[in-house]
Amino acid sequence: MARTSRDSKGIVLPVVLILALLAAIYVAAVLNVSRTDLQQVRSQQEMTEAMYLAEAGLNVLAEKYWIGYRESNPAHRTQWLDTHLEDVDLFEYNGSIGDSRGTYTATVRRVYSTRVAGERVAIIESKGQVGSHERAVVRAVLYGLGRSRVFDYAYFANNFGWMWGAGITTNGDIRSNGNFNLKNPTINGDVYASVNNEIGADGHIEGDTRQKTLDWYRTHYGNRVRPTTLDGYKFGYDGESEWFEGEEILEMPYLKDTSYYEQLAQSRNSTLRVGGGGPTVNGVHNGNLVIYGTAANPIEINGPVVITGDVVLGGVIRGQGTIYSGRNVHIVDDITYETPPTWPKDGTPPETVAEANKNADFLGVASRGSIVLGDYTTSDWNSNVGKYIKPDFTAPYIDEDGTWFHGNYTAADGVKVDGTTRRYYESSFSNAFFRAQVRTQQIRTLNGLFYTNHLFAGRMTNATINGSVIMRDEAIIYNTSFDLNYDYRAREDGEEYIDIDLPKAARMAQIAWLYGTFEHNEGDLEAMFGE
Repeated sequence: MARTSRDSKGIVLPVVLILALLAAIYVAAVLNVSRTDLQQVRSQQEMTEAMYLAEAGLNVLAEKYWIGYRESNPAHRTQWLDTHLEDVDLFEYNGSIGDSRGTYTATVRRVYSTRVAGERVAIIESKGQVGSHERAVVRAVLYGLGRSRVFDYAYFANNFGWMWGAGITTNGDIRSNGNFNLKNPTINGDVYASVNNEIGADGHIEGDTRQKTLDWYRTHYGNRVRPTTLDGYKFGYDGESEWFEGEEILEMPYLKDTSYYEQLAQSRNSTLRVGGGGPTVNGVHNGNLVIYGTAANPIEINGPVVITGDVVLGGVIRGQGTIYSGRNVHIVDDITYETPPTWPKDGTPPETVAEANKNADFLGVASRGSIVLGDYTTSDWNSNVGKYIKPDFTAPYIDEDGTWFHGNYTAADGVKVDGTTRRYYESSFSNAFFRAQVRTQQIRTLNGLFYTNHLFAGRMTNATINGSVIMRDEAIIYNTSFDLNYDYRAREDGEEYIDIDLPKAARMAQIAWLYGTFEHNEGDLEAMFGE
C-alpha cells in the first residue's frame, strides 16, 4: 500500500507540467489572435478615417470654389469659372480634421463644358492619408445657373417687406431679404424675414396677421387657390401661419445681361405669336414691342422669348413660357389664361391633378428693369403711386452686378422714341402712343409669375394675382381688396411639372460621386461628361 501511494504522487508532477504547458500554448495563441485582430481593427479604422478625410477634402474644395463663384460679379461668372477651374492639377487644398492623424489633398483634375451657356462641371479628386493607408474619391460638381428659391413664395421682396391693410389676403408663403412689417393682412401661409447687413436688417417680423383654418380654407376657396396638405400636397397650406425670423438671404436671379436667355430661347426654338395681324417673335425680338391678346386672338407663347427693349402687355394668354424684357414691362390690361390650372379640394390625388394641369396655361414675366401696372401718364397714378417709388420711401442700393442705384424711379433715364425725357418707371414709347395702348385705368386680374430686378408698382382695384410677385421695391396701391394666390406649379420650376424656364440663380450641385482615383474613373467620367 505504501509503494502504491508513492507511485501515485510521482505521476501527478508530469501531468501538472503538461497542463501548464498546454495553458501557456493556449494563452500565447489567444494573445497572437488578439494581436492580429487588433491590427486588423486598427487597419480598418485607418482606412475608414482616410475615406472620411478624402470626403472632407472634396467638400472643402467644392465649397471654396462655390463661395468664389457665388460672390463674383454675376456678369462675369462664366469667365471666373474658366479662370479658376482649369484642366490642370494646379489647384490643391491640403488639410486635416480636428485631431485626426491623417491629412487630405483635394485637387481640381478636369473641367468640362456643358451644352448650357455659363455652366461648367469640375472634376475634383481628393485623397485621404492615415498611416500607410490611402483612400481616394472623385466628385463631379456642377457650377452654373439653376432654379431659384425665390419662386417658392407668393410674395418675395429683395428688401424690407411690407404688407399693410386688412383687405390683403395671400394664399401662399411670403418672404423678404430683410425685416417684414405687417398690418393685419390675412396670410394663409408662413412669413420669412432675413438678416441683411447691407440694408441694416436683423431679420425681425413685426405687426399682426390673421389666417383661415384649414377646414374653412378647403370649403370656401375655389379651385384657383393653392391646395392643402390635407389634399396630399407637401407644400400646400397646413392651416398654420408660422413666422420664421433671422433667415438666410436668398440670391435673386441676375437679369442685367439677357444673352443667356437669348441663347436659351433660340436653342429651344421658342415662339410668341398674336393672331389677327399681331406680332410674331421667333426666340428674340430686338427693340420695343406691344403684345396684346384677345379671346379671339390670344397671345400664344411656347418657351422663353426675349424682347430686348420695353414690353407693353395685356390680354388673354395661351400656352406656357416666359417673356424676358431688356427693360420695363408695362401691363395695360388684365392678364388672363385661356385655360387656367385648377386645384380641387375634394381629395383628388395630386398625380391626377398634376396630369390635368400639365397643359394648362402658364406665363412668366421677367423684367430687367421694372414692372409697372396701369396708365402712368395720369395724375391719379402719379399722386397715388409716385410718392412710393422715390426716397425717402425707397433707398439707394447696390445692384447684383455691383453698380450703385440711387433708388429714385422718378428720375430721368434717357429719352423716349419722340425725343422727350424718359423716367425709370416710364416706357420708351411716347405718352400719346402709350395712352392709346391702355385698356383699363386699374388692373383687376393678373395671371402669371412676375419677376423684376427692381420695381413692381401700380394701381389695382378688387385685385387678384394668381401666381407670384418677386421684386426689389414694391408699390402696389390697391382699392377695396388685394388677393394673391400662389401658383403651386412654380414650386418645381417646370423640372418635374411644366417647362417654363424661369430666371435662374447661381447654383452648385453634385452630379456624380465615384470611389477611387481620377485615373481609375477617367473612362467613366469621359463617358458621362466628355465632348
